[in-house]
Amino acid sequence: MPSYEHHGRLADFAGYEGHVGLYGVAHVSSEQDAEVNKYLENQSTLRFSVGQKLAVSLVRKLITDRVKQNEAGRD
Repeated sequence: MPSYEHHGRLADFAGYEGHVGLYGVAHVSSEQDAEVNKYLENQSTLRFSVGQKLAVSLVRKLITDRVKQNEAGRD
């Protein structure tokens, strides 16, 4: 599964026939919980349906939070 890393893993992602999955970033959010819950498949998987607009600002916020967390040396 493809992933991005920066001082450790940032996020994994995969495309499927009906959705795109983003793994390992949802648990780092506290401020975006209401927005995250719209896409949350389980504890740390976000599922974005094909044909719907991608929540780019949400993904950007979650990845930024994860970068900060990795740089601080926390998991």
